[in-house]
Amino acid sequence: MKINIVNSKTKVYYFIKCVVNILNDNFQLYKSLKDICFEIFDFTENIPRKYLYIKSGIEVSLITSIKLVRYYIVNKNETYRIRIKYLKDLIVELSMIDFYFDFMYNKKYLGKNRYSDFSLKLESIRRIAYGVINSEKKQCEIQ
Repeated sequence: MKINIVNSKTKVYYFIKCVVNILNDNFQLYKSLKDICFEIFDFTENIPRKYLYIKSGIEVSLITSIKLVRYYIVNKNETYRIRIKYLKDLIVELSMIDFYFDFMYNKKYLGKNRYSDFSLKLESIRRIAYGVINSEKKQCEIQ
């Protein structure tokens, strides 16, 4: 009995291609969030000890945001309510990060240019998340 290796390799290749397509549906959201996470982690290394609770809050919110996007991608086949829940939680986490930066700006630790840069990047990620929510709503109405 001979096993058809070419056919099994083709099936594995097709499966991997399907998984990559699922991940690419929200690739812009994940990519933007990952980029800003690395930038903010570099910034948080220099936060003074007296603002340690702010540093930990920012880092926890960033890690939670990445997890929420991953949960959304993995649960693509779940119901509409479950998928939207992850995106709405992501928007809440982004709002918390924005609050932490606002606090640091008011305490004069964060400069105006850096504050506006982080805020604009967070706002663009928030817009992408709202766009994904709206497309999910439209897709749910069609079905």
